[in-house]
Amino acid sequence: GLGDAYFLQGRLESSLDHFERCVSLSRRHGFGRSEVANLPMIAHCLLFLGHVERGLAACDEAVAMTTRGAMRRARIIALHARAYLHARYLGEYDVALAIAQDALAQAREIEARRFEAQTMGIVARMLGWAGRPDAARQLARDGLALCRSIDAMTYAGPTLLAETLDVHLAKQHSAA
Repeated sequence: GLGDAYFLQGRLESSLDHFERCVSLSRRHGFGRSEVANLPMIAHCLLFLGHVERGLAACDEAVAMTTRGAMRRARIIALHARAYLHARYLGEYDVALAIAQDALAQAREIEARRFEAQTMGIVARMLGWAGRPDAARQLARDGLALCRSIDAMTYAGPTLLAETLDVHLAKQHSAA
């Protein structure tokens, strides 16, 4: 709904407000599936707003709830946020990479091809940050190939193209 619309516009505080209200209403009225589906987006908003502790708490809650409720897509989204939080704010690149690889394995297990492509981009970013640019570039290229094969370029393609460029530029910079 509105939380997603504001998120896509980059209006993160408005997005966070709507997602938090949605989760609160869902809890109050016993709509567990709605609560679990929106909680990972709270984690993403908090991540991008720089609220690390609250973001990690939201990730932990979302992962725990999705484990109990078997909502695998919501779990993957929560793992995405958790990986970024560990990498960008805590500098724990190996932890972040393991989390992202878990999300990728789950996307493949449930055959969620768009999530698979998106998560390939996230794993590629983690590989790049962990100092493995060749593996990052190859995974981003594989993700692009997957996007093209399933007609998902508008979904994950821009992120994957950015990953290939970021890895290329980082490698050029380190060689200079």
